[in-house]
Amino acid sequence: MVHLWRTMDTTVRGRGNGYKSIATIAVIAGVYVSIVSVLRFGRFLAGFNCTTPPPDNDLSVSRIHLRIIMNWTLASCYLYLPWIIGNVIERIGDLCGFPDCYFKFTKIVLLTSILNGVIDFWQEVPEICLWNMNINYVENIHFYLHCSMWIISFMIMLTIDITEITGLKPIFYYHLTNDNFCSLKSQQFDRFLSNMGFPGSSCLLIILWSQKFMSFDRLLLAVIWTLGILSCNKTDDKDIKYVVRQFEKKKAWMYYSERISVSPLK
Repeated sequence: MVHLWRTMDTTVRGRGNGYKSIATIAVIAGVYVSIVSVLRFGRFLAGFNCTTPPPDNDLSVSRIHLRIIMNWTLASCYLYLPWIIGNVIERIGDLCGFPDCYFKFTKIVLLTSILNGVIDFWQEVPEICLWNMNINYVENIHFYLHCSMWIISFMIMLTIDITEITGLKPIFYYHLTNDNFCSLKSQQFDRFLSNMGFPGSSCLLIILWSQKFMSFDRLLLAVIWTLGILSCNKTDDKDIKYVVRQFEKKKAWMYYSERISVSPLK
């Protein structure tokens, strides 16, 4: 009987380790897909594939209108996807009994993957443009500005906690300790992330509006996503006070850690 119990316990542990191995491989694949999708989206926003309007425009007005409607649908529907995908993942995960530590990461991977569909189905409208700055030094400024905005946005996420924003920290704790990190997470921090919307949103707004060739489709994307980003930002005084307290704690921790590391040298 004891031998049978030990055999069953070993089998259950082996299956649990097998599930965790599969989940680890899936997480690594999801991180790769997200990075590639974000890089491709950054190239899309930089306008490297934009075409200048042809000299002889023989397209009908109805086709231009169809392309504008297509772009408006893509840009508008993507703003509702975080809410829709989040609810679907939570319901399917609860129904199947999956740990909720995977929900946020799965949501991020799906949202970044869908960006590839937005890029592929996006219809350029070069026949209508606000400005076209096809100058060498302007192109260099445009390139460095976009790169710097992406770097600043990445640094903002690092400062806040990129593992928490991407949903990797709960998965890491779950695989390391077999405990649900979501139940131990600070409610104030979770509230701050949900109210903030997109971290580095100001950088994204600059990227959307700093185009060397502002065609009508890019203008439509910039207007719709600017309104969406501004409406998603719901930070209030409580969130600001929470961030100030966290910075004070980090400054105090850095001060005492420096004193501890330097004091033995005296």
